Amino acid sequence: MSNLALSEVRHVSTKLLHVFVLVMEYRNLGAVAACTQRSVNTVSYSLARLGEITGDPLFLKRNGILVPTPHAVRLEKTARQILAIWGDLVRRREEVASKRCDGGRRVAIGFSASIGDPLITEILFALCEEFPQDSFVTRPVIADAALAGFLQDGELGARRS
Repeated sequence: MSNLALSEVRHVSTKLLHVFVLVMEYRNLGAVAACTQRSVNTVSYSLARLGEITGDPLFLKRNGILVPTPHAVRLEKTARQILAIWGDLVRRREEVASKRCDGGRRVAIGFSASIGDPLITEILFALCEEFPQDSFVTRPVIADAALAGFLQDGELGARRS
């Protein structure tokens, strides 16, 4: 994502990106609030949070109109790509669940939150493409010591269901 460090990217959620993309389209917080069924304050907070993460205000108000900064214009393409990947992943998961073969596996995968949602999404997308008959579930792994416990308890790994 543009000039963001990996440690910053992990704090970006699809909800923040969705609000950002809608503001890029509508340039009006009230319209985005109505579209997302959130308050104007919530939309404004989401933009401010994304601005903190990126180190850029993203929008400036000129004559009552929100004007994107150059960084926001660059960020829009990446945000749309991430949302498209996420949307494809969710749709494919629903398709696989409805067409799932009896032989399909349910695979639980442990991830540390420190690698971030965009990377987890990319990994899951690749797995779903490679193994369309299987379903994948993520489990948070808090610490390395916890990983051994999850594996021993059978909470992580491939199981036939």
